[in-house]
Amino acid sequence: MENLNREFFDEYTKLDNLCRQMFNSERGVSSYIEAMESTPSSKSRNVPEWGSDLKMLKQYRHIRNELAHSTGAFHRDICFSYDITWIKMFYNRIIKRKDPLGVLFSISKKGGSQKKNTIAKNRVNVKGKSKKKTGRKIDKKAVALGFIMIMIAIILINYFT
Repeated sequence: MENLNREFFDEYTKLDNLCRQMFNSERGVSSYIEAMESTPSSKSRNVPEWGSDLKMLKQYRHIRNELAHSTGAFHRDICFSYDITWIKMFYNRIIKRKDPLGVLFSISKKGGSQKKNTIAKNRVNVKGKSKKKTGRKIDKKAVALGFIMIMIAIILINYFT
């Protein structure tokens, strides 16, 4: 039981670090969750498993917090092997851009007629700035290039560690 809890904690930390890099934020998975929550349902409903992924991320964040902040939590059965598997799979989905926000970005990119890039909009909301962007246009190519550069950096970091 303690080994599963430790492995879960380590895998969650890996996912959290990836999210910190993605969002350039100290909040990690919480930033990812906030980006999902701030996405309009008119867009998120087009992404398969959006709701279930959001629910699981919240559940696993709660488990991580329990392990980190509760005395003796590592000595109780808190998580199971399928929890660890889900965290690992979600991490890999982010790397492959098959996660909810990656899929949303792909859908937005294919749409072409949208004025704003949804992912960039969500990242602004996560940082606490206004939802309205008056007079500012998002350079979608620059956002995509930045995202690709972050992904390459993450892959290289993982390769050399």
